[in-house]
Amino acid sequence: MSEASFYFWPNLENSEPDVVIHFKDERQNEYLICIEAKYLSDKSSYEDEEVDLQDRSNRERDQLAREIKIYIKRAALLNLV
Repeated sequence: MSEASFYFWPNLENSEPDVVIHFKDERQNEYLICIEAKYLSDKSSYEDEEVDLQDRSNRERDQLAREIKIYIKRAALLNLV
């Protein structure tokens, strides 16, 4: 790893993961790692199954699903996917 940035509790679109790590390796390949730790606590939100999956807004999504969706978008903006 040649370069790394750490973002603790970044305020995202209806979500706040514990830490996000953005790093580059020696070949300048970039990576994003999103960490959500759950020590002695339950998830803070769940999927709203009354709404069809394809019609669910970000607020109707499970906490971890929201974070994954947001970081896939961010990775795409950085041309990482």
